[in-house]
Amino acid sequence: VYLDITNNITTKEQIKRVILAFLIGGFLVSLFGVIQYLIVCIFGPEVLVKMGFDEATFFFGKEKEKFRAFSSFYHYNSFGGFLALVLPLIIVLSKNIKLKITAVVMFAALISTYSRGSALGVIGGVITIAVLKKDWQILCKTAIFSILAIILLILCLSPFGLSWSLFNRMATRYSDTHSSVGSRFLLWQAGWKMISSHPLTGVGIGTFAENLPFYASPNTEMQDTAHNLYLNIASDMGISGLLIYLAILAIILYKGIKNHQTLRDEYLKHLNLGLLGGICAFSVNNLFTPLMIRGVAIPLWIFIGLIMVLHRCQD
Repeated sequence: VYLDITNNITTKEQIKRVILAFLIGGFLVSLFGVIQYLIVCIFGPEVLVKMGFDEATFFFGKEKEKFRAFSSFYHYNSFGGFLALVLPLIIVLSKNIKLKITAVVMFAALISTYSRGSALGVIGGVITIAVLKKDWQILCKTAIFSILAIILLILCLSPFGLSWSLFNRMATRYSDTHSSVGSRFLLWQAGWKMISSHPLTGVGIGTFAENLPFYASPNTEMQDTAHNLYLNIASDMGISGLLIYLAILAIILYKGIKNHQTLRDEYLKHLNLGLLGGICAFSVNNLFTPLMIRGVAIPLWIFIGLIMVLHRCQD
């Protein structure tokens, strides 16, 4: 995908078409996620089963209060990761009413995932944009979109007498924070042990789950990842593998910052900020969920490819 973008995108109009596809796709999957969430709130998760969804897909489906929207993605954290990647771009570009509505719907979808890592990612991405742009009003804009998204969900639920269910669900979800953080801490601990045992080569690419029982403490919940991309890379490929990944990430961020300083076209300059903010949001989110493993890598590489070609696409 990266090579396709860098080899074939040569004009500003082509970039606009790619971004339009992202905006339309982001709006549709977000709208689907919100509708999915509202259906479970109002009618219960069994409706999704009748619609043909595999109950294993939404994990907490048996407990209505703990349902987390996943839209058309495999996992709610994958959905949240996609939203975290795209939302900074939407926020930067939201100059007209259509894009502002899209931003509100996407924030409503993000809330419906209850993905704390994704929310922190968006905050990190928006702060990156604010620092580079030297304009802290974008934080106010983000807060307004978030509040409007909550109001939207409440308005959709209120005709069914469920206006407070959103906050009840939040309380139920975040009351599990301690156990969730504790579970991840044990996984991170096991990951560190793998790195300590094999600092140069790691335990082998894609073998974290197989090696976890040998390094985990007795109370650790068996998972396929360390719930941290950087720990996953270091445990699989050693510190050298992690350094290579971080070097690639640093090159991408350097290119984005350089674009911000040198681009003359206002649209491309704003677009670069949104892309850079999305990549930073993705990187923050990876501290809690390994999104490169969760199937959200393709849109990330599209963002990276676009950052690399912005300069040659100026009018």
